[in-house]
Amino acid sequence: MSYQAVIQTGRTLIKDLATLACRFLCFRVQRVEQPICRTVFPTTNTNGLVTVEIGGGLSTTAFSGN
Repeated sequence: MSYQAVIQTGRTLIKDLATLACRFLCFRVQRVEQPICRTVFPTTNTNGLVTVEIGGGLSTTAFSGN
C-alpha cells in the first residue's frame, strides 16, 4: 500500500524537508481486535510531499490459518 500526503502548517505553508512520525493501523477482517501497527519516520521532499510504502517487506506476523 502506498500513502502520500502534502504536509502544511496551519497557515498553509509547505513543510519541506521535515521528518514526521506516522502511525498506521491495519486490521484483519477475521480479527479486528488485533490490529497490526506500524510507525514510520519519513521525510518530506522540497515540495512538502511525503510518501510511505507499507507491505513491501517481510511480515513478522503470521496471517494464515489463525
